[in-house]
Amino acid sequence: MYLFSKALGANLFSGIIASIIVIISFYISKMYGVSLLYIVGMVIAFIAILGVYKSVFNVGWGAAFGILVVAAIIIIIFVLILFIFGISIPYLQTFMSSLYSFFNSTLHNFSFG
Repeated sequence: MYLFSKALGANLFSGIIASIIVIISFYISKMYGVSLLYIVGMVIAFIAILGVYKSVFNVGWGAAFGILVVAAIIIIIFVLILFIFGISIPYLQTFMSSLYSFFNSTLHNFSFG
């Protein structure tokens, strides 16, 4: 139970930190008219997420990246399960419907010969 609450806290804290960094970089990039600052902010947010996982779980950078990948896969599976049962979260519904249309169009355009 302790590890689960630790993982939950790490995900929550990393999401809050990343959101703050991305929002600040977005406003600074809009203020100065340089879109590169927004991209730099996203890279900094990614590194901050890895730093949170690294410090919470006492692992290296590679293991922190592995934890991030596993967490992303679990979130996608959870959202797919919610989507199947008709439970929607507005922002995730937009993401999942665009993902569905991408795979649907890709599969229809795929041919074996």
